Amino acid sequence: MNKITAKIFLAFLLIVNLSFVNGQCLPDGIFFNTQQQIDDFPSDFPGCTIIEGDVELNGFSDITNLNGLSQIEEIQGDLWIQESDNLIDLSGLDNLHTIGGFLKIVGNDDLINFHGLENLSSLGGQLYIENNINLENISALINITEINMDLSILGNTVLNSLNGLENLTTVFGNVTIENSTFENLYGLESLVTIEGRLLISRNDSLLNLVGLNNLTSVGWELSISENSVLESLIGLESLTTIDGSCNISLNYNLISISSLANLTTINGDFYFGSNFAIPSLAGLEGLISINGFLNLVSNFQLTNIEALRNINAASITFLYIQNNTLLSECAIKSVCDFLDLNTSNTNIVLNAIGCYTRQEVEDACALGTEENQLAKLKIFPNPTNNSFEVSGLQNGVIEIIDSQGRTVKQLDLGENSYSISELSAGIYFIKITSEKSSITKQLIKT
Repeated sequence: MNKITAKIFLAFLLIVNLSFVNGQCLPDGIFFNTQQQIDDFPSDFPGCTIIEGDVELNGFSDITNLNGLSQIEEIQGDLWIQESDNLIDLSGLDNLHTIGGFLKIVGNDDLINFHGLENLSSLGGQLYIENNINLENISALINITEINMDLSILGNTVLNSLNGLENLTTVFGNVTIENSTFENLYGLESLVTIEGRLLISRNDSLLNLVGLNNLTSVGWELSISENSVLESLIGLESLTTIDGSCNISLNYNLISISSLANLTTINGDFYFGSNFAIPSLAGLEGLISINGFLNLVSNFQLTNIEALRNINAASITFLYIQNNTLLSECAIKSVCDFLDLNTSNTNIVLNAIGCYTRQEVEDACALGTEENQLAKLKIFPNPTNNSFEVSGLQNGVIEIIDSQGRTVKQLDLGENSYSISELSAGIYFIKITSEKSSITKQLIKT
């Protein structure tokens, strides 16, 4: 070897050695798409323990294991594992403790678990777990306590538990859960704060939200929609504040939201729509401010909205109550107060008689709010098969109206009871008109 060649060789060795100072290497990252590349990594990059750039694995059917990556302790960029269909677990990443960017595990058809990530404790970006169709558990993520950006879990068609996230306390971005196999959200018991959105949608097996029991606040939005068998919001008992909008919609079997009893503030629009089975909004009595639109739309079994009475009317910017076909009583305090403040920003239509138009609600409000006059006026027994009584009002006229809007009977107030034995079974509306105004209540004839 001549002197020039020797100097070049020494310079090369110096460059290589400098590139691996403190184990750091690959500032531009590295891409793996064959098993051979992974197997050769220890010899190609001896001493490389901290990868400064991104690491991407896209091996289709070629990558079967990650054993060649066992020297890696830290990835300062992103780690992307996708479409490596013969990869069963993540063994080989056992020494990895830090990812500076996101961890994205997407579309790995044979991946069963995340074994190999047990030492991962720091994640600087998003965590995406998506469309791994044979993924059974994520228990290896047990040391993750914070996610600095988004958490997305969707399309993992056999994953039925979030066990592995038990120590996660904070997500600084959005949380998206869209997985057809979850019956509940066990595994999120330590989660206290979501600073972005919480989106729970299209979970076809989800019955309740157990697992979110310690969640106290959500940032930009809470959206619970299109969960076809969701029956209740059990699990949200600790939620007090939503710093953005709230959307609860298209949950066709939802029958109770009583678990929202500690919710006091929605700092945005509140949309409650197309929840076809729920009869009342019981559980929202503590809600005092929404700072946006109040939308109650197409809840076909809804008959009672009294739980919204404590909302400060000045915090409502627009009021929609429409197409709730059994809702006949809308003259609660918050609604009446809003109509006094701002009748123009109101759309009340196509509900039951008594709440069919804004004028009907204004008339009912003129009698008094639910907290005084309407609380005194009662029709009982309800349902009934022969007769009913009225208490709380002595003078006036009673009209009995069928579901088609036709007056089928008219009576004077003042009797002990009122017979409807001749009427066929069904839903009727009792319109009571006094000297000042009128009020309509629903009556079921059995």
